[in-house]
Amino acid sequence: MNTFYWLVKREFWEHRGSFLWTPVITTAVIVALNIMVIIFGLVAGGRHGTHLMWQQLASADPDDIKKVSALLDVAALMPFVVASIVLFFVLFSYCMKSLSSDRNDRSILFWKSLPISDLSTVISKAFSAIVVAPIIMVIISIIGAILVYLTYAITAAFHGINFGTVMWTLPHPGNLIASMAGILPIYMVWILPSVGWLMLCSAWSKGKVARWAIALPVGVGVVLTWVGAMATWSGSAPALGNSTEWLWKNIILRAALGLFPGGWASQMSHMATASYHGDTGWNIDSLAGALANNVGHQYHLLWSPAFLWGALAGLIMLAIAIWLRRWRTEL
Repeated sequence: MNTFYWLVKREFWEHRGSFLWTPVITTAVIVALNIMVIIFGLVAGGRHGTHLMWQQLASADPDDIKKVSALLDVAALMPFVVASIVLFFVLFSYCMKSLSSDRNDRSILFWKSLPISDLSTVISKAFSAIVVAPIIMVIISIIGAILVYLTYAITAAFHGINFGTVMWTLPHPGNLIASMAGILPIYMVWILPSVGWLMLCSAWSKGKVARWAIALPVGVGVVLTWVGAMATWSGSAPALGNSTEWLWKNIILRAALGLFPGGWASQMSHMATASYHGDTGWNIDSLAGALANNVGHQYHLLWSPAFLWGALAGLIMLAIAIWLRRWRTEL
């Protein structure tokens, strides 16, 4: 276990820029943009002698307050949304290079000389992609959301509005944070086949991993789609059209794009729309409440065939990647 810990730590050290500083910089940019929007609003409002958002709060009109509350939640959610998009590219690049880069620079000779098994090496890299990077992204996104709330609360305080009202009472930070953290287990299971496929290609290919990871499944899908279209047009096998659609949705696109957070939305038969008024006093009719409610309703997907078969396929591909790393010794 101690060896595995240091292997994971080594992955973090080697990819600190991608795992840590990329989401930090992304979140900092979003927070800075929010500050710029606030400053622009203050300047524009000063020129016209009005500060609409703060006047709505001061008027205590329920509809206006509800709109401001939703605006605060949307602004606080943006660091998570943008960081999730960045996470897709980070993990895609990391998994494709995870088992091929050390063969290209011949550092694999050094690692092979150490008493570290190929099983531990591959699992530590998969663990870094599936667990470490998403957790770091969510933690940084939560900090970004709090900073966004803080900037609006400070601005409101300068306009004579209670700081705590804008920081804690109007928005729904608890629901928003619960949504960000709660989505992690679903995401970790969902990306298993994508991580397994990309690492398998990385272990197999001597170079240009993308041609195996992307070009191969897409090429196969295009050929099968063309065959299915021809068969449907001739009337010999109209069911092939549905088969190719299933192939694209559940295998090809999931292998290539499954790292994108929220990709499992197509597996949901419905989205939760129920309202709930808890002891916290938060009204879950808000955006943040709806998100938290939806995340809770998504956990049943973990037992669906798309998740279970996908996780099994991912584990099988990781096992093949371990075998390839052990026996594929040519550089």
